[in-house]
Amino acid sequence: MKRKAAMAVVALVAAFMLTACGGPDHGTVHDKSHSPEQWISTTYCHPVGKVTVCNPQMVHHPESWSLDVYNGDEHGWVDVTEETYDSYNVGDFVDFREEK
Repeated sequence: MKRKAAMAVVALVAAFMLTACGGPDHGTVHDKSHSPEQWISTTYCHPVGKVTVCNPQMVHHPESWSLDVYNGDEHGWVDVTEETYDSYNVGDFVDFREEK
């Protein structure tokens, strides 16, 4: 029972993280983040009958660029291209409304 509760919490956190990535479509750049491409080794375990089977797996995280955009009380990280990342500095005003 504890395992099901833990899995439900993990699912809720993952859903929150996926929806929390979209920031405002315009505002001031407060921070920038670049993550290089990575391959991360992890192990996934799952019950099969009375035993637990664990499988190693490599997870790919592609290179990414983000801007932390503030617009009044609204703020959040916006994923951008490398070119967009390079063209803005902290303190610059960005406006992505025309791109939508």
